Amino acid sequence: MGRFVTGTSSENDAEREVPRYSFVSKEGSYQLELDGDMLIHSSDQRDVLNHFAWHVNSHAMQAATDRLVIHSGAAVSPRGGAVLLPGPSGSGKTGLVAGLVRAGFGYLSDEAAGIDPETGLVLPYPKPLSIKPGMFDRFGAEMDASRAWPISAHQWLVDPDSLRDDSVAGPSTAAFVVFPTHSPGAKTRVTPLGAAESVIALHENVANRSVFGRRALPLLADLAKRAVSYRLESSDPDEAVRVVGELTAG
Repeated sequence: MGRFVTGTSSENDAEREVPRYSFVSKEGSYQLELDGDMLIHSSDQRDVLNHFAWHVNSHAMQAATDRLVIHSGAAVSPRGGAVLLPGPSGSGKTGLVAGLVRAGFGYLSDEAAGIDPETGLVLPYPKPLSIKPGMFDRFGAEMDASRAWPISAHQWLVDPDSLRDDSVAGPSTAAFVVFPTHSPGAKTRVTPLGAAESVIALHENVANRSVFGRRALPLLADLAKRAVSYRLESSDPDEAVRVVGELTAG
């Protein structure tokens, strides 16, 4: 994945127990094992690779100790403030982040926003975007195919620079939190949230809650005080991108 490959992030990593994954091929079937235990088996090796990418990513989010990880897309507006887009899988985070990057926002992540507990800055999470086939109708014609890697029949990993050159941003101060929901047939609707509501919704999306425990709430409260929060419901991805652009331009 080119520049998204990272080395050791902490001096303590050498002391940690490192998971060992194994790929096994048996009589036309493929399986993925973790420390000798089978995680998945399939006749299609792409399914196994897809599960491997998901499992590694989930483990990295849940085990992070140097940052509070929120299950969230994240981008940096042209004005300079970070925009968090928290939500579960299926809420439209990746499509919204991809649309924002194409519209001029900086890329931080399509899945995990890391909050530095010392500075409160939103940190980039080094991974490509996970693009599903339906998104190619919106972005395929403009993407650089040499920067996209199919890992299954249902998922591609895409370098954000294939959407816009030099799109990856650095650590940024949180300015907005927008909780997106993709609802087929729904009219686009924006609802302002107070700080308390925002903290509750953010806490529901913390990925490494077991690591941070009670330390998470003060960090989220500080974030919610500094950022303006909204809920965004829409059935039109392009309309959602336009609305987020307008909210963050003021």
